[in-house]
Amino acid sequence: MSERMEIMERLAVSMERNFETQGPRIMRVLVEVLGGVRLTFPTKTGLDRVARNHRIRKESKVRSTRELGTCHRLCPSQIRRIVNSGNETDI
Repeated sequence: MSERMEIMERLAVSMERNFETQGPRIMRVLVEVLGGVRLTFPTKTGLDRVARNHRIRKESKVRSTRELGTCHRLCPSQIRRIVNSGNETDI
């Protein structure tokens, strides 16, 4: 079995496990809409970073850069970069 087929099999099993009877239906929709398209998905770490940056931007309205840096274990310049970037999808 090719690597792509193995990945598709793992995805199908995971969809069924997580979405029960809707898993196969979701999988069909994905294949119908995305079939033949090459996509790259972010890692879990990348998604976690997007969520963290979103929280930092929200919290920056009521907390200082120093507080945010301590809370999120980042230096003040990183906090300022995140707040100033304003890009919600920055990974």
